[in-house]
Amino acid sequence: MARGKDAFLGAAVSLGLAAVAAGTEIDQLCLLLNETGYHGLVHGDACPDNVRFLDGRCRIFDFEHSGWGAVVLDASYLLAPFPSCWCFGRLPASVAAPAMSAYRGRLEAAGIDLGPSWDVAMTAALGAWIVAWGDAIAKVLEEDDEWGTTTMRPRLLAWLRSFTSAAGRPGVLPGLRALAGGLHERLSARWPEAVIADYPALARPGSAQVQVPDFWQPEV
Repeated sequence: MARGKDAFLGAAVSLGLAAVAAGTEIDQLCLLLNETGYHGLVHGDACPDNVRFLDGRCRIFDFEHSGWGAVVLDASYLLAPFPSCWCFGRLPASVAAPAMSAYRGRLEAAGIDLGPSWDVAMTAALGAWIVAWGDAIAKVLEEDDEWGTTTMRPRLLAWLRSFTSAAGRPGVLPGLRALAGGLHERLSARWPEAVIADYPALARPGSAQVQVPDFWQPEV
């Protein structure tokens, strides 16, 4: 977030958006995560390609970016979705909602009480991912780059929409939410060709699907 803040705000200003209130709230994101994010082991790169199904269970691997922190950062991957992943695609609510419910259930079974502060923490996590990608937002205003299953523009539109939706529930970070909403509106108009594609396994009839590289195929 520290590296991305100035570029994020600069991109917003270049599009004619007021960013002063959001700049103040960005400085509060770390505090919100530390106070409400429920500390534990954070994987840090909870992507689809870092999971394998073995013997009927999900096995998570690749703990290269793991450490102690706010576990809501991992949980937010289900709503963003997948903000650090090359294998990005639309995760429909019919999949994300039960997955989030299962995640919360495991925490609660471990004796971790998720009160109203969980929604605050989730909002902060989703906002943090957007700010952290500030350099990319500034860059793709002019040129979109391929990355894995899609380009950057659909990712940014998805992450902005996820944050604004989440921020409306607990009513926190109103300045950053307004700025993200303005960014989503202007970038959607600027990039009419940007489509948030589906994973093949979750594709709706006739929908656009992500590009699946040869090495990311089911094992025979």
